Amino acid sequence: MTRRFSGKVPGLRATGSVASYVGSVVFTAQRAVTTLSSVPKIAGRTLDVRWDDPQQGNARAEITSSGVALEIDVAAVDPGFSGHLSLTYKTDIPDDVLSRLPTTHLAFDVPPEYVFRAVGVPHNP
Repeated sequence: MTRRFSGKVPGLRATGSVASYVGSVVFTAQRAVTTLSSVPKIAGRTLDVRWDDPQQGNARAEITSSGVALEIDVAAVDPGFSGHLSLTYKTDIPDDVLSRLPTTHLAFDVPPEYVFRAVGVPHNP
Protein backbone atom coordinates (compact mmCIF):
# COMPACT_ATOMS: atom_id res chain seq x y z
CA MET A 1 0.00 0.00 0.00
CA THR A 2 1.35 3.42 -0.96
CA ARG A 3 0.38 6.61 0.83
CA ARG A 4 0.86 10.07 -0.69
CA PHE A 5 0.25 13.19 1.37
CA SER A 6 0.71 16.89 0.78
CA GLY A 7 -0.71 19.30 3.32
CA LYS A 8 -0.96 19.76 7.05
CA VAL A 9 -2.58 18.17 10.06
CA PRO A 10 -1.77 19.02 13.68
CA GLY A 11 1.68 17.52 14.24
CA LEU A 12 2.70 17.26 10.57
CA ARG A 13 3.28 19.48 7.56
CA ALA A 14 4.37 17.69 4.39
CA THR A 15 4.98 18.39 0.72
CA GLY A 16 4.90 15.33 -1.50
CA SER A 17 5.38 12.79 1.29
CA VAL A 18 5.29 9.20 0.01
CA ALA A 19 5.39 6.10 2.21
CA SER A 20 4.74 2.39 1.84
CA TYR A 21 2.83 0.35 4.39
CA VAL A 22 1.37 -3.11 4.76
CA GLY A 23 -2.36 -3.10 4.08
CA SER A 24 -5.30 -5.31 3.24
CA VAL A 25 -8.37 -5.23 1.02
CA VAL A 26 -11.56 -7.13 1.90
CA PHE A 27 -14.90 -7.31 0.13
CA THR A 28 -17.90 -8.97 1.73
CA ALA A 29 -21.53 -9.13 0.65
CA GLN A 30 -22.25 -6.17 2.93
CA ARG A 31 -19.19 -3.92 2.79
CA ALA A 32 -15.76 -2.95 1.47
CA VAL A 33 -12.88 -2.60 3.94
CA THR A 34 -9.24 -1.57 3.56
CA THR A 35 -6.64 -1.30 6.30
CA LEU A 36 -3.10 -0.07 6.73
CA SER A 37 -0.50 -0.74 9.33
CA SER A 38 1.53 2.42 9.93
CA VAL A 39 2.65 1.02 13.29
CA PRO A 40 4.03 -2.56 13.34
CA LYS A 41 1.41 -5.18 14.22
CA ILE A 42 -1.41 -2.63 14.50
CA ALA A 43 -3.77 -2.30 11.53
CA GLY A 44 -6.34 0.45 11.25
CA ARG A 45 -9.17 0.98 8.83
CA THR A 46 -8.91 3.42 5.95
CA LEU A 47 -12.16 2.36 4.27
CA ASP A 48 -15.10 0.69 5.94
CA VAL A 49 -18.32 1.30 4.08
CA ARG A 50 -21.47 -0.62 3.32
CA TRP A 51 -22.28 -1.06 -0.36
CA ASP A 52 -25.78 0.37 0.24
CA ASP A 53 -24.63 3.48 2.16
CA PRO A 54 -25.36 6.89 0.57
CA GLN A 55 -22.61 7.69 -1.94
CA GLN A 56 -21.38 10.99 -0.49
CA GLY A 57 -18.57 12.20 1.69
CA ASN A 58 -15.03 13.51 1.97
CA ALA A 59 -13.41 10.40 0.49
CA ARG A 60 -13.71 8.50 -2.78
CA ALA A 61 -12.66 4.95 -3.63
CA GLU A 62 -12.25 3.33 -7.03
CA ILE A 63 -11.93 -0.43 -7.32
CA THR A 64 -10.25 -1.81 -10.44
CA SER A 65 -8.58 -5.02 -11.52
CA SER A 66 -5.27 -3.62 -10.25
CA GLY A 67 -6.47 -2.68 -6.76
CA VAL A 68 -8.18 0.06 -4.77
CA ALA A 69 -7.41 3.79 -4.95
CA LEU A 70 -8.62 6.10 -2.17
CA GLU A 71 -8.63 9.89 -2.49
CA ILE A 72 -9.36 11.95 0.62
CA ASP A 73 -10.05 15.69 0.76
CA VAL A 74 -8.46 16.25 4.17
CA ALA A 75 -9.77 19.83 4.48
CA ALA A 76 -13.30 18.41 4.32
CA VAL A 77 -12.47 15.94 7.12
CA ASP A 78 -11.51 18.61 9.67
CA PRO A 79 -11.23 22.42 9.37
CA GLY A 80 -7.76 22.22 10.98
CA PHE A 81 -6.48 20.04 8.12
CA SER A 82 -5.45 21.04 4.60
CA GLY A 83 -4.14 19.24 1.56
CA HIS A 84 -4.65 15.94 -0.17
CA LEU A 85 -4.20 12.31 0.86
CA SER A 86 -4.24 9.31 -1.45
CA LEU A 87 -3.87 5.64 -0.64
CA THR A 88 -3.21 3.05 -3.34
CA TYR A 89 -3.64 -0.65 -2.66
CA LYS A 90 -1.96 -2.57 -5.48
CA THR A 91 -3.44 -6.04 -5.65
CA ASP A 92 -4.90 -8.14 -8.44
CA ILE A 93 -8.68 -8.27 -8.22
CA PRO A 94 -10.04 -10.96 -10.56
CA ASP A 95 -12.73 -10.01 -13.08
CA ASP A 96 -15.18 -12.48 -11.53
CA VAL A 97 -14.82 -10.67 -8.18
CA LEU A 98 -15.20 -7.24 -9.79
CA SER A 99 -18.34 -8.33 -11.64
CA ARG A 100 -19.96 -9.43 -8.36
CA LEU A 101 -19.35 -6.14 -6.55
CA PRO A 102 -22.42 -3.89 -6.30
CA THR A 103 -20.29 -0.91 -7.43
CA THR A 104 -16.66 -0.08 -8.15
CA HIS A 105 -16.96 3.57 -7.05
CA LEU A 106 -17.67 4.56 -3.46
CA ALA A 107 -18.02 7.91 -1.70
CA PHE A 108 -17.99 8.06 2.09
CA ASP A 109 -16.87 10.10 5.10
CA VAL A 110 -13.73 9.31 7.04
CA PRO A 111 -13.19 10.52 10.61
CA PRO A 112 -10.08 12.55 11.56
CA GLU A 113 -8.44 9.53 13.22
CA TYR A 114 -8.25 7.78 9.82
CA VAL A 115 -6.22 10.72 8.47
CA PHE A 116 -3.95 10.88 11.52
CA ARG A 117 -3.29 7.12 11.25
CA ALA A 118 -2.59 7.30 7.51
CA VAL A 119 -0.05 10.10 7.85
CA GLY A 120 1.57 8.53 10.93
CA VAL A 121 0.65 11.12 13.55
CA PRO A 122 -0.54 9.91 16.96
CA HIS A 123 -4.18 10.85 17.57
CA ASN A 124 -5.32 11.82 21.05
CA PRO A 125 -8.96 12.88 20.95
